[in-house]
Amino acid sequence: MSTQSQGSGGPATDEALAHAFAAFGPAYKRWTKTRLSEREIGYTHARALHVLQCKGPQIMSELGNDLGITPRYVTVLIDHMEDEGLVQRRRHPRDRRATLIELTDAGQQMCGTTGDEHVEAAAELLRALSPTQQRALLEAMETLLGELQLRGVCPDPYALLHPPHHHADG
Repeated sequence: MSTQSQGSGGPATDEALAHAFAAFGPAYKRWTKTRLSEREIGYTHARALHVLQCKGPQIMSELGNDLGITPRYVTVLIDHMEDEGLVQRRRHPRDRRATLIELTDAGQQMCGTTGDEHVEAAAELLRALSPTQQRALLEAMETLLGELQLRGVCPDPYALLHPPHHHADG
């Protein structure tokens, strides 16, 4: 079941888009890493901060799903972030088997700083597109994330696309 309204651009377009998506994801991740390297924070750390800021405290499995990483790597990631004072674990109030991960004050501050840097890096890259192309890309990404949500792959794209407004300087 699909919400597709425009139809396929044909096999050649389908193939070109599939390859473009496959190439863009890792390339964008590398681009972002170069912009965050001065802060000595990894891309996945920055994404985890963003998810926790947007969605609030999360159990580790939910955080791993949002980040697209394995349960084992979530544990390693959270251990490292906890050692850095960016997150803390606390007991889940209703499920004693679960542990909630939440941002500390230092994590909130780092999130604001890295979030602003990520926006600046993305804006730098996206300047290659005209304002009309930027709006079309945003609309297309929102549509695709909504489609992935319908298919059960993206739990809550709205929260991740529309984070609370926070600026490092205010």
